[in-house]
Amino acid sequence: MALVISVKEGEKFYIQDTPVEVSRILDPLKFKVTVIGSTMNSVFNISDRVAVEILPGVMVSAGKNGSMLAVKVVIQAPKTIKILRAALYGDQDH
Repeated sequence: MALVISVKEGEKFYIQDTPVEVSRILDPLKFKVTVIGSTMNSVFNISDRVAVEILPGVMVSAGKNGSMLAVKVVIQAPKTIKILRAALYGDQDH
């Protein structure tokens, strides 16, 4: 089962302890996410057509009913992987 969260451009969520930012909304079904690494960032193009593996075992795609203000991020990952919004993670800079 997938987790679907609504995220605005510039907002972050966390997969385990790795921050992921919706860095650019191109349209409601296309956006870019940046996986923020300790030494290097990785940018991924996300759409509703195909899921993209952004971290090992973590697939991301765009969900329906998003907007130019907030996209629907569909995340498929094993239940053992913790996924949190920045506010729940304790990130004050979200």
